[in-house]
Amino acid sequence: MNKKFSKFTFVTVATLAATALMNNNTVKADTVNSNNTSAKNEQESIDPATAAKVADNNFDKASSEQADALKKQADAQNAKDKADDAVNAAKENVTKAEKDHDNAVEKVNIAKNGGLDAANKDLSNKQQAEFQAKAQATDAQNKADDAKNDANTAAQTANDYKNNDLANKQTATQQAQTDYNNAVNVLNNSGLGKAEKKLTDAQNAVANAKSDVHQKTIAKTAADNAQNEASIALQNAQNAYNDAVTDKANKESDKRSKDSAYTTAKANTAKAQAKVSDAQKDVDKLDNPDSIQINEDYKDFFEQINQEVDAAVSQAKAEGKDVGAVIKEYADLVDGHNKNDSRFDFNRIKAISAQLYQENRYQGNKLDHDVIINLDNISRDQLIKINQYALGLINGVQRQMGLQEYKLSDGAINVAQDVAAQYNQDHWSGYKNAHDKKALGNTAFGDSILHSDYNLEVGENLDSINAGDISTTQPLTPYGGQPETTSADQQRLNLPANQVTLYDLKGFVYNSLCAMYFNSTEWAHATNFLEIATGDPSKYFNDNYEPNFYLGVSFSRPQTSADDREYDIHFNMFDREFITPAHQPNYSDGQEYTTDPAEIKQEAEYALGNAQSDLEIAQSEEDAAKKDAETAARDLTNAKETLNKASENQTTAQTNFDKAQQAATVAAQNLINAETNLNTAKAEQTAAQRLVDEYTASDAQKKQDVENKKQALEAAQSAERIAQNHYNDLVNAARAAQARADNLAQIAATAKKNVDSAAAATKKAQDKVTDLETAPEQEKNAKEALESAQSALTTAQAEQTVAQKALDNANAELRVAQKNYDNAKAAKDKADQALAEYEAAQNSYNQFSDLLDNTQSKVEQHNHKQDVQSSVTNSSTTKKTRNAVKEYTLTIKKNKLYLNGKKVTAKQLRGLVKKYAKLTVKGVYKKHRKINTYNSKGLKHRAKLSLNKKHKVRGFKIIKGRLMVKLARNIYVRFYDLFR
Repeated sequence: MNKKFSKFTFVTVATLAATALMNNNTVKADTVNSNNTSAKNEQESIDPATAAKVADNNFDKASSEQADALKKQADAQNAKDKADDAVNAAKENVTKAEKDHDNAVEKVNIAKNGGLDAANKDLSNKQQAEFQAKAQATDAQNKADDAKNDANTAAQTANDYKNNDLANKQTATQQAQTDYNNAVNVLNNSGLGKAEKKLTDAQNAVANAKSDVHQKTIAKTAADNAQNEASIALQNAQNAYNDAVTDKANKESDKRSKDSAYTTAKANTAKAQAKVSDAQKDVDKLDNPDSIQINEDYKDFFEQINQEVDAAVSQAKAEGKDVGAVIKEYADLVDGHNKNDSRFDFNRIKAISAQLYQENRYQGNKLDHDVIINLDNISRDQLIKINQYALGLINGVQRQMGLQEYKLSDGAINVAQDVAAQYNQDHWSGYKNAHDKKALGNTAFGDSILHSDYNLEVGENLDSINAGDISTTQPLTPYGGQPETTSADQQRLNLPANQVTLYDLKGFVYNSLCAMYFNSTEWAHATNFLEIATGDPSKYFNDNYEPNFYLGVSFSRPQTSADDREYDIHFNMFDREFITPAHQPNYSDGQEYTTDPAEIKQEAEYALGNAQSDLEIAQSEEDAAKKDAETAARDLTNAKETLNKASENQTTAQTNFDKAQQAATVAAQNLINAETNLNTAKAEQTAAQRLVDEYTASDAQKKQDVENKKQALEAAQSAERIAQNHYNDLVNAARAAQARADNLAQIAATAKKNVDSAAAATKKAQDKVTDLETAPEQEKNAKEALESAQSALTTAQAEQTVAQKALDNANAELRVAQKNYDNAKAAKDKADQALAEYEAAQNSYNQFSDLLDNTQSKVEQHNHKQDVQSSVTNSSTTKKTRNAVKEYTLTIKKNKLYLNGKKVTAKQLRGLVKKYAKLTVKGVYKKHRKINTYNSKGLKHRAKLSLNKKHKVRGFKIIKGRLMVKLARNIYVRFYDLFR
């Protein structure tokens, strides 16, 4: 098998341009007198490649800014067009509303000027006319109905007479004519033979008819029996069908019951699963719980405060001084009122606080991102969890300080909620006014205050935030208020101002506590939490005092104005000794809650275990219910199949019964026909016998019979004429009755149209009265609609103005961006040209250096090179050109590169390409495949290059650190893609 390899040959032409190379030299100043000189020299020393790169970056930036400006302008134009459409629509609405309002005002004026009275009078007339028209229509309809009944009766009477009396008379006349003709024939002896033959035929017909009656009787009996059997079979099939229908209904009911039970069981399982999921989340949330950490320096500082206060109080008691004044003095100190006091090193605690403030960072739990809390309506369960979180942080500090931990109970939460409720009732802004002493005093004992005006029944630490501006990141300055920025959760969920995620709310609690513990200006809030004497002096007033501290957290919204969005968080601490259920039953402990994160997690894990157990039970019940539902479904399927089969059997039995019934009916009719035929045959036999007897009678008898038959014929004809005349009279009477009925029906129809017209007139009059009566309300609604439309128009016009301004700004920005783009494009073109000239000069210089390598003396070569370089540097007018031609052959064989038969690496080839930039390539062989192509900036083209033909390689270039092969203008391919 022949081995294939790729091969190309290139020729390098080097030209040394003496004037271009030295553009890269740096101009050095003897001295540097200013930053401007340095900057200028630095700018002059920038090489063309860097300048081109800077120009490219500037051009890219200008292009991006131009694209952004174009998009912004298009968006602004679109917004402006929408605003124009909105204004036009609003104007149309205003025009319509004005017209509606004018019409309503006109109606009000008409009603006020007697139009309503006239309309009521007209309505009364129209109602009276409608009443009269209805009465006339009723009378006309009654007469028309009576006339129609009379006409129908007359027509029926004539028809009955025709079918009965007249028909009988006509039949009697025909029979009398036949009898007369027979009598005449007998007298003339012209038909005896025929009469005898007719008698014989009649006798044979009677015999045949009797035989046929016998056969038809047998057939009818058989058909009746078959019908009875088919009827029994049909009844049995009907009973089976009814049973199948009942069974199917029962099975459907059972299936619905089982399906409902299964649905309920699935819902219970889903609820149980949700509880497990929630419980699992509660457990997961407690992994790596947040905490606030302090250090020994922090602890020592507050212990020092406590010791100082203890000593000062003891001295005050010994000297008989006011203990409260001493405590207040130290309270003012920790409140930051006198930072120059030498008793405490405030700079030290400030540094400690700043360090701890930076070290303590809220982490939160990602599961809390999906829990939404309404600050205006926090549920009890949510409030308990927030209290546990807050006290977990606070008691963590208490444990580190070696202090008694706060207790959390229903009563403590109720105290905090009552404080918040009083804030709301007083519209008290914690941000503007600090603490509401009335709220803190009212909570337990009305307006009473314990000890002094600075120590109320309920202690409190307070922080504030604007709704919608909550954030989980700490402010730059401790206790400077939370940062007024919308959190990522609020942006992601597009929450209204009064809603936050549990993640954000816990972050607010955490950051508030950090700002209180690690403040840079005051430490009164910290001493409140840490039970320092300045926060709780109770022990100095009662030697037997045993602290029993509780703490609750709540939220208030003072709403001091319509647009006030402030929310306050309250940390209310109190001693059970001073607030007991005896004072307020609502403050009884009720359930106590743990605040230790480990115990909370243990409780959550216990709840998770219970939830999982409930889930197992629910799943078991669901499985059983599913099995019952599947059984019921199978039973229903079987019942449907049984019903279908019963239905088919019933259909078959009904078909058989119908056929048997039809056969029995035919058999019965055949028997009736046979009996009729027998009776007819017997009558014909009797008549034939009588005719034969008449033929054999005497002539006198025959003549007398002829006379009798003639008289009978004349009598029948006379009776027929009388009957015909009476029938004609009845027909004429019926026609007259019908004409009268038609006339009265037309009158009734006209009367009904009159009723409809009167009713329409009454409705029109009623509508006019209603319209005038409601005119004031219509005018009010129209006025409101007009005001609303005008307001909407004002808003739309304002938005149109804003949109126009935005469009003007966008157009201005676009003009600036376009100008910058044009400038950057010109600078880029200039830099590219300079770079090309520089690279050409550099290439020529490098090739010239290679030529010098062939000289015999390195010294002479060195001196000669220096002379040439110096000549290039100092002479701008010398333009000597030397050409050197080198030919290279690059062969790719088995993924290895050979340059003039010598193996080279891609790195070496890349260096060669850098050194000899202008290359001509011949004879390129490629495999049949497609590869990606790129532009001069290294950006990939959408179309790929097919390598099923030869391509001329026009040069090489390093783009973004890759060796690229140029095949055409602005079309490059990666070297390894092309030759691998």
